[in-house]
Amino acid sequence: MGIVLTACTLIFTSIYFHKIQTAFSREGALLGLAFVTCNILFDLPMFSAGPMRMPLLHYLKEIGIAYLSMPVVSIGFGCWFAKSRRKSIKHPVAGGQ
Repeated sequence: MGIVLTACTLIFTSIYFHKIQTAFSREGALLGLAFVTCNILFDLPMFSAGPMRMPLLHYLKEIGIAYLSMPVVSIGFGCWFAKSRRKSIKHPVAGGQ
């Protein structure tokens, strides 16, 4: 699950950040929060009363902890894009390209 989760997070974070022009760090944090919130909200019905019923603490230890990789990836992307943007502003490409 970890590899698929991280791969999907990388792909969708990359797609998202190609559309963003400013506030990369903030967007990364918000995107990570959205990823985690959506995944937990989708999982809770299945794991609280559905076919894979388990106590909340067990769910958080076994499955929920893996979701922490999502904000790590999205915040990392945001910081990298912000740093790249600052470098390109300080050192513009010759010829205006």
